[in-house]
Amino acid sequence: MPQLRIVMVSPYPVKLGMVVGGIEAVASTLAPAIAALDAVEHVTVLCFHHGEVPVHNVVINDKLEVRYLRGQDRLGVITRSILEVRQTRRIVAKLQPHIVHGQEIGWRGDVATQSSPNSVVTVHGLVHRETALAVGTNVIDKLRVGLVENMVKRVLARAKVTISISGYDAAAIGSLVRGHHVHIPNPINPLFLTQPVMPTTEQRVLFAGVHVPRKNIEGLLDAFALALKQAPDAQLVLVG
Repeated sequence: MPQLRIVMVSPYPVKLGMVVGGIEAVASTLAPAIAALDAVEHVTVLCFHHGEVPVHNVVINDKLEVRYLRGQDRLGVITRSILEVRQTRRIVAKLQPHIVHGQEIGWRGDVATQSSPNSVVTVHGLVHRETALAVGTNVIDKLRVGLVENMVKRVLARAKVTISISGYDAAAIGSLVRGHHVHIPNPINPLFLTQPVMPTTEQRVLFAGVHVPRKNIEGLLDAFALALKQAPDAQLVLVG
């Protein structure tokens, strides 16, 4: 069997070790680990940006390269990310990857599924639901929600494999998936598995994330209120 060539459409840290956001954390852990496999020939990450990235191509090692490409500033959903799709298709035509992996079911998944019949997408949030929570109720906002919902539907219909990272998202999108649907939790950086076991500490729960409605902090507070009945000395710390 030939070694696999993989193209991944994903955000990626500009400076290694300086991670911004959950998908960057996943990609910067996953891509090097996949590239290190004997069954893999090469991994190319396509990271689209809007002018804020000062670099172009970064060769991390002989099997892993990150290409920072200029994408659309606006109207990406309406145009179906035509600029990103054109660039990705040119790269795919040259590299001839066996897999094009979109890290999310939003526009990056849309780019991946439009660029190769052998596309894989990983669910990093329910972007259609998140969009509905983030906008108002006027006509333009409703149009935006409709466009995003249609994008998610076509991504899940086209993807050869859809990877769910939790039972929650698997249940939420199950009826929309037309290809193979699998459950693979997000990877963990090996650094966290090599640290010594912490001694017993105070009972403390830490939430680190953006304080927006889609993170359901109210749900966390409700759950913690129940936990306090069994652990009255516990503490909840919110960081964001």
